[in-house]
Amino acid sequence: MEEVDVGRPPARAIEVVTGILAALAIEETTRGGIERFYEGHRAIVLILCLLMVGTAVRFLQGNTLWLEFRYRDWDTLAGHRNAWLTVSSAHVLDVVFMVLEYSALLAAGLFLARDATFRASAGSVAIMLGIDALWAGLSLLMMSEESGSKRNFWVWLLMNGTLGAVLGIALLRTDPSTTEGTEIVQAALVVVLLAGFLIDYSINHRFYSERSESPDAVNAEAAASVLRMVTGLIPLPRAVQLPPCRDELARTLHVLFWHFMENADPNERARERSLLFNRPADAQLHVGIYIRRDDDAMLVPIFRYADYGIGFEHRGFRIGQGYIGVAYSSGSEDPAYFVCHPRPDPALDLVDNSPAPSGRRSGRRRKKDDRRKHYRSSVITNVFLPKRGSGPKERNSAIGTVVLTSDREDYFTEFVHAPMLLALSRFIGELLDVMFAGKTEGEVRSELLSMCSSPVAIKVEKKRKKSKEKDVKNGS
Repeated sequence: MEEVDVGRPPARAIEVVTGILAALAIEETTRGGIERFYEGHRAIVLILCLLMVGTAVRFLQGNTLWLEFRYRDWDTLAGHRNAWLTVSSAHVLDVVFMVLEYSALLAAGLFLARDATFRASAGSVAIMLGIDALWAGLSLLMMSEESGSKRNFWVWLLMNGTLGAVLGIALLRTDPSTTEGTEIVQAALVVVLLAGFLIDYSINHRFYSERSESPDAVNAEAAASVLRMVTGLIPLPRAVQLPPCRDELARTLHVLFWHFMENADPNERARERSLLFNRPADAQLHVGIYIRRDDDAMLVPIFRYADYGIGFEHRGFRIGQGYIGVAYSSGSEDPAYFVCHPRPDPALDLVDNSPAPSGRRSGRRRKKDDRRKHYRSSVITNVFLPKRGSGPKERNSAIGTVVLTSDREDYFTEFVHAPMLLALSRFIGELLDVMFAGKTEGEVRSELLSMCSSPVAIKVEKKRKKSKEKDVKNGS
């Protein structure tokens, strides 16, 4: 079977049509504007030509960024991996509306040279805005309840719906045979196009500026921060004596993740997070270590380290289910395995394996909604003890899993943060090997589960400089 490069989204031929239509719209608008300019309508034609070309460019930029953001993980969509004609209903909807929008812009450009009153061009722009508002409305209806981006769609819907309505009213309420009616339509068209620019770029400036870079992009500072953190930990495993006790395990794991979870100076913590992840520093982060329990094939937490806004439930995950269970089963024999989830995956969405207490279903539903809010992206790898010996039978299976999560989508990258967590998992394996020297993998797991029957839980307080350890029983 042909290999597919999943690091880069494949070209989708159907989207090329939208680019061609946008280019034609820009060309015809420019051609029509030049013809009308030499006919004597100099000022108004120049202004309208610039605004209409700018609108076509703005829509092309926004739509291209939207498609790249929404469908860059093309191979994870439903359907056959190598079947380029296999598309999702959402993608079909997006492309159809883009074709309709660019067709309306093309019509507006064609009418610019053929209609002295500009009413036909104004009507085409009004139709284009109506199509865009309808697209936003249908997208809202197709969105799930837990999606966190509905506000952006409401802004999109109200902005274009209102501007289209203003232009439509100007067309319907004026007499095309009078000079006054023509001037009102011209003024309304200029105001609507200019207002679209100002409102869109002022409200969505982060989308246009930050999304112009791939969410997987990293800079040299982020890579250097990762390197500085990991190299600073290299002497840790063998430089200290680690008695096999809960307090020593908590202290050492605290040190391991302290660099980006909690610095003595909150401002320094924000700086390190900003450098390390190349993302806003106010995201809510969580680190969890889960150990395999053979009795019921579950992965149960022994260590949790989270920001102030994240509550602890200490749920277990059945092996092969949910983000953590699937990651463990997929890489249980591969120490180099890791997986990065830039956004929630409905196929792996937070499988709750804990029994449901009678009469508390509403509370459990609320907790599940909270988990969806806090765990929007993740990077996961497994924990192995160091290989003791040179024979092929000396390879250990994974004793557990370590996961790093954020409440922001696209927070982690496969190129820096997944290898960073992989390095941290190696440190965890080394630390456990020092702490439980000479014991087998099964004995290490058994003692860890006994030692941490109530997981070590460290919460980063919002306005405190020191961490607070709080032990919570399972299920609380």
